[in-house]
Amino acid sequence: MKIIKKRLSVISVLLLIVPIGVYSQEKNKIITCKKEAFAALKPLPELIYERPEDAVTESDDRILESPERLKARKEIIKELETFTDPGWWSAAVGDLNACYLRGKPGVLSAEEREQYTSEEYQVRVMGNSQIRLVLTPDPHYQNYFNGSNAYILFRKRGRVYVTEALDGYYSRLAKSISLKLYRVNSRRVVEIETVNISAMRPETAGYYFVINKATNRAIPKKPARKGRRTVLR
Repeated sequence: MKIIKKRLSVISVLLLIVPIGVYSQEKNKIITCKKEAFAALKPLPELIYERPEDAVTESDDRILESPERLKARKEIIKELETFTDPGWWSAAVGDLNACYLRGKPGVLSAEEREQYTSEEYQVRVMGNSQIRLVLTPDPHYQNYFNGSNAYILFRKRGRVYVTEALDGYYSRLAKSISLKLYRVNSRRVVEIETVNISAMRPETAGYYFVINKATNRAIPKKPARKGRRTVLR
């Protein structure tokens, strides 16, 4: 029993040491807003609307139901559909996000690098050269809990098709949204994973979409278990 306890203690220490070392490397590595990425940079659209006068708090659902907010959401989609520049799509999302943070070409300062690599910083663009996820902060709804909307962009033959994937999303964790892209039976799958805090424990949720071959837009799908595999209905 003593040997087992000793081994467990060693494993626990290793689990603590490894993340710290990796985190230290992330903090110290050089991150650059490359000139090519900055030249291809497009300003990300903002969700602009007036908060309803009858909204009592920032968590009031009347904010979500506001006609002005609904109009602003539609404007976001229209604007993102203009993101057809090949340069923006060919630039790596890591390079774009570094430029969105810095606002000009060059190496990120120590302060900017610390912000960019921190556990609190949520990048606003994720994905690859064909499918991307763009996050848009909400200025009025759940802004203390990182309220935001998320949009899936699919690029095909010079056009961009946009689908609103998350509306009125919020989390007590700042860096809470991640993206996975893969294929299942020739279908392009977009998986958005979110993390929140429930009863002082992390709680994850997954949102699944497939790209419709006829409309080129993302369609939500419900996951189901088939043996050990996750399948989409």
